[in-house]
Amino acid sequence: MKRMKKALALLLTLAVVVAMAVVPAMAASLSVSADSDRTYNVYQVFTGTVGENDTLTGLVWGQNGTGTPGETVPTETLTALEGTSEAGLATAITQYVNTTTPIDTVSAGASITVDPGYYYLTSESDTQVVVVTGDETITPKSDLPTMVKKVQDTNDSTGVTSDWQDSADYDIGDQVPFRLSATVTDGMFAQIGTENNVWYTFHDDLSDGLTFNPDSVRVTVGGESRDWAYTIQTPDSPTFGTILNGRPVHTEGFDCDVEITVLVDIGDIGKEVAVEYTAQLNDQAALGATGNPNEAYLVYWADNCVDWGVTEEDTVIVFTYQAIINKVDGENEPLAGAAFTLEKLIGETWTEVGTTQAGEATTFTFSGLDDGNYRLTETTTPDGYNTIDPIEFTITAEHSVEAAEPALTSLTVTPDTAGFTGSTTDGSVTTSIVNQSGSTLPETGGMGTTIFYIVGALLVIGAGVVIITRKRMHNNER
Repeated sequence: MKRMKKALALLLTLAVVVAMAVVPAMAASLSVSADSDRTYNVYQVFTGTVGENDTLTGLVWGQNGTGTPGETVPTETLTALEGTSEAGLATAITQYVNTTTPIDTVSAGASITVDPGYYYLTSESDTQVVVVTGDETITPKSDLPTMVKKVQDTNDSTGVTSDWQDSADYDIGDQVPFRLSATVTDGMFAQIGTENNVWYTFHDDLSDGLTFNPDSVRVTVGGESRDWAYTIQTPDSPTFGTILNGRPVHTEGFDCDVEITVLVDIGDIGKEVAVEYTAQLNDQAALGATGNPNEAYLVYWADNCVDWGVTEEDTVIVFTYQAIINKVDGENEPLAGAAFTLEKLIGETWTEVGTTQAGEATTFTFSGLDDGNYRLTETTTPDGYNTIDPIEFTITAEHSVEAAEPALTSLTVTPDTAGFTGSTTDGSVTTSIVNQSGSTLPETGGMGTTIFYIVGALLVIGAGVVIITRKRMHNNER
């Protein structure tokens, strides 16, 4: 607190070079308290000279500042930081920091030597701005919120539903369940204060293959419904993408499709805020390994909108597949004139998922399939060929259930006798259906039936002649 008060007092006079005795710049120690388990990346934003009352003068860009190292920091940059509160400085200064490569790292119980100046420090759990005018020890902040996005998977054929995880697969037309969650932390209140209302805004970006269903949204805090204290905004909403006074809350280059804002208070510390909803997998869904990724992040903020924070993004993905049927003859040549129906076993009922029409086509594609049990029936057979028996097969997919970047890892079909091969790249399972040529019965009432009658009569007459001949020969022998 003492360190930050010095920083804020400094920002009121940084733009003016004050005539005062200046102490020569000396290196200082920057360390992390030994009772911590955190390691910080250290970024040097500004450097300066230590003056009276432990103030810094003559600020120039540091090695990680967005300006040229060693050049004077513009007055407008310093002015922009002047009105920032202690809690909000770590957020406000980010636009002046290049976080590509830190100048150093520092862990608990260790120290590094740095020049006097402003340093931006980040760990997995918190972010701080440290003003170094002498030896400084960093005390990690209380935990800040993190946001988790998950999706649930269901196999229609077996009825098995997964836990909340990072990937799933569905049929086009299905409603896909999603879950966003974050815990209310004391560190968040320490950062943005408690004198105003505090809000969690979940920013969710759905891929083109998913259509958000606003009527499905359910919000709980600590497992209890908070349907009375949330709002939903989409891009056509008047204040979408802003918080009250116009402060943008999207991270750079990241757009989203929906913002769900939930009211929380200090009495909710330690409770989980959860938002559940469904989105329909639509006909723009990408097939195979590309999948349909969805990203989300959380902004936590107070009514005054001066102090706020943003979590890291979290990604889940939804996959869908296709079955490709090639019709061939006994010589493995393309064969036209067939038609098929594909059914899926949902519970104990076979349900039609696609049909084709007979014509010149020899390849038939059924797109937007989930894993599960299927049955392919030939409903029209090419003239002169025998109809195949229905083929039952099971599509099985493996994909990352817990991963920062979930992926489709395998796509297979059983039994092997179905002849399918799987490809994760385009999400296809492909087989060739062979029709063997064979004789067919002539139509009723045509010449064909007359031929059968004649042949039958000749066989009867021939049999009679043989019997009579054998009988006469037997009599002559006697």
